[in-house]
Amino acid sequence: MPKYREPPLVVDESLAAPQIVTVLQAMAFDARAVQPSEPDSAVIQWMASFGGVWITSDEEARKAHAEALQRARINVIFVHQPKGGLSRRAQIRLIVCTIERVV
Repeated sequence: MPKYREPPLVVDESLAAPQIVTVLQAMAFDARAVQPSEPDSAVIQWMASFGGVWITSDEEARKAHAEALQRARINVIFVHQPKGGLSRRAQIRLIVCTIERVV
């Protein structure tokens, strides 16, 4: 029987991506950061191919790509940013708590 493998976590540049990826990798998650120049469509295509989970706070991208994300059955962890924003620590705490429900 094949061993279960958790999906890769793809952290969008709309968050503190390098720091969040470092913490997630230290927790043994397969996490990677989206490069700022990478178009959302390419990220979505990659996630569809590899079963990735998109972690983002980009409301516009989430809305613009909602149909493609749903069609490809890509899970999204959306980190809502209040007016003053969230600290890196708060972002990480929210993401880690949510991952357990998604993967």
